[in-house]
Amino acid sequence: MSSLSRLLVASADDNELDTLNEISETRKLNDDFSLDPHLDHDEAIGNFPCLTNYLPFYSVLIKAIYPVYLAIGILLSITGFVKFYGCPLEPELPFFLIIEGVAIFVKIIIRTSYYSFGSDQKNHKNIEPSSSNYFQDSLHILITLFLVLWSITGCILVYGMYDKVQLERPDLPEYCDITLYMTAFSIATLLCAVVTVATMGQLCLLIIWVYKNKCSCTE
Repeated sequence: MSSLSRLLVASADDNELDTLNEISETRKLNDDFSLDPHLDHDEAIGNFPCLTNYLPFYSVLIKAIYPVYLAIGILLSITGFVKFYGCPLEPELPFFLIIEGVAIFVKIIIRTSYYSFGSDQKNHKNIEPSSSNYFQDSLHILITLFLVLWSITGCILVYGMYDKVQLERPDLPEYCDITLYMTAFSIATLLCAVVTVATMGQLCLLIIWVYKNKCSCTE
C-alpha cells in the first residue's frame, strides 16, 4: 500500500473517530441536561420553558438548598405559633409567619416528590407523564404565586411598622416581641431579594431565548 493510500485511510479513520466522539458528547449532554433524550443540546437551549433543565449544575444546586429552605419554613411556623400573641402592634404578624412557613413546607414537599418521579421517568424512558405529575406542576405554580403575593403582604406589614415598633417595652401598645419581629423582618428582606434576583434571572433567560430565535430566523 502506498504512502498516499495510508494517509487517506488514516484521515478517514480520524474523521470517523471525531464523528463518534461528537455523538458520544451529544448523548452525554442529553443524559445530563435534558428531560427528553431525543433533544440535542442546541434544541434543548431553544426550548425556553425548560431552559433551566439544561443549565449545568442548576438541578443539583436547587436540590442542595431544599433542606435549608425547608428549615426556614419550619422555623417560621414555630416562631409564629410560639409568639402568636407577642405583637399587639400588629396581631397579624404571627399569622403571616405561620402561613408562610406552611406554604414553603408544602412547596418543598411537592418539588421533592416531583424530582423523585422525574428520576423514575429517566430510568424508565417508556413511562408517560401521568396526570398526577401535571397536577403537581399546577399546584407548585399556584403555591409559588401565593408565596410571592403573601410575601408582598408580609413586607407591607413588617416595613409599615418599622418606624413605630417598640421592642423593649411590653407595656406599650406599640410593642412587638423582638424575636417575632426580627424573624419577620429577616424573612421579608430575604424574600424580596430572592424575588428580585429570580425576576432578573428570568428576564435574562427571556432575552437569550428571544435573541436565539431571532438569530435562527435570520439564518
